[in-house]
Amino acid sequence: MAGAKKTRELLDELGVAYDYIYVDLLHGDEREKALSELRKWNPSLSFPTLVIDDGDVIVGFDALSIKSALR
Repeated sequence: MAGAKKTRELLDELGVAYDYIYVDLLHGDEREKALSELRKWNPSLSFPTLVIDDGDVIVGFDALSIKSALR
């Protein structure tokens, strides 16, 4: 999950407020609910999946795409 860590570090560096869900730490219904929501944005369920303002979706760590979507 190096990409997830790099994504969080970049968002922190940019001063962006965000919610981060550790899906691998969830259990039962809570985990299923999170995965169901994730499938709407990224059917392959790969991480990290960054959803910006319920619109732009960036899968994997891509600093240029993240910075561009946040402008």
